Amino acid sequence: MAYKLLFKNQVEPVAVKNTMHNKPEPEIDQPSPSLEKHNFRFHGSATEYFRIWMVNLMLTIITLTLCSPWAKARRIRYFYGNTQLLKHRFDFIAMPSRILLGRLLALELYVVTVILTNYSILATSSLFLIAAICLPWLIRMTLKFKARNSKYGNVRFHFSGSNREAYRVLWLAILVNIFTLFLFSPVVIWLYKRYCFNHLSIGQLQFRLGIQ
Repeated sequence: MAYKLLFKNQVEPVAVKNTMHNKPEPEIDQPSPSLEKHNFRFHGSATEYFRIWMVNLMLTIITLTLCSPWAKARRIRYFYGNTQLLKHRFDFIAMPSRILLGRLLALELYVVTVILTNYSILATSSLFLIAAICLPWLIRMTLKFKARNSKYGNVRFHFSGSNREAYRVLWLAILVNIFTLFLFSPVVIWLYKRYCFNHLSIGQLQFRLGIQ
C-alpha cells in the first residue's frame, strides 16, 4: 500500500547587478517551486493484524474493558511501526496507563451524571453545561497528547493549537450542527480537521489541510 507526500523545494532567485552605462538590471525569472514525491509504504498484513485484533478483543472482554488502553496502544503501534516514509518508520510511545487514567476520569463523570439524573434536573443540566465548557479543552489536550507521543524516526510531532482557537472552532461546529439540523455536518468535519492538521508539525515541517 502506498501513499504520497509532497514537499516543496524553494529555489532562491539570484540578483545580478549591472553597472555598465547605468542600464537597468535585467529581470531574472524565478524558477517555480518543484515538488518531490515520496511514497508511504505499509509493511503489515491482514493476517498479522487479525491476530492482534483478536487478542485485543478477548483481553478487552475478559477484563471488562480495563485492558482497552493497552489494546489501543498496541493497535496504534502496529500501524505506526509498519508505516515507512523514506528510510524511517513511525512509532507511538504513549504509556497505556496514562490513557487508562483519562478513561477512568471520563467513566467517573458519566456515573455521576447518571446518578444525578435520578435526583435533580437542575444539577444534571449544570453538569452538562460544565461538560460542554470543558469539551474543547479536553479535545485539545488529547490532540497534544497523541502528537507528543507520536514519532517519525527520532523526532516527535508537535501540536500547537491554542485553547482559544479550540473553543472558537468547536463551539462554532456545535452551533452549525444545531441550527442546520446536521445538514452542514461536512463543514463541521472540515472545521475540526483543519484545526487538527493546520497546527500539527514535526521538526521544521508544518502540515496544512489542502481541502477548501
